[in-house]
Amino acid sequence: MIEPQPTREGRRMISDFVMTQRDLFDELTKPDAISLGCFPVDSHVVRRLATPDGKEVINEGGFLVIPPIYEIPYRVLTPKAAECENLLVTCALSSSRVAFNSLRVEPTWMMLGQAAGTAAALAQKGKISVQRVDAAELQRRLREAAVPFQKP
Repeated sequence: MIEPQPTREGRRMISDFVMTQRDLFDELTKPDAISLGCFPVDSHVVRRLATPDGKEVINEGGFLVIPPIYEIPYRVLTPKAAECENLLVTCALSSSRVAFNSLRVEPTWMMLGQAAGTAAALAQKGKISVQRVDAAELQRRLREAAVPFQKP
């Protein structure tokens, strides 16, 4: 008997907006974009099964698809206001399993971390909840803080 592979993911927050496969491949732009993503939608094999005749092994559940560059909205970091007002979630962000396969990489989390820190500062300064942070102001601050690429 072939043992099932361990699960590579945990729980994710469900906010007012859940990022899905459609956001990675079709609806690429968002009015409250705070980051970009482009890592492949990478799902490892769930299990390996022998064919009925026992001569071959087939993989079940694995796929790799490369999306275009897509925008990640601020809304995926904020929980529903009725559930929690001052929390920003950068790693277990609001997304489907398929979307998370592309979002789950460290470079994306670093960009989201910078956006979350900036949003937290804006919320504190304005004495407002993180859900009420003005996305246009957050975008402006992130652009101001951008460090241009320089060749070594």
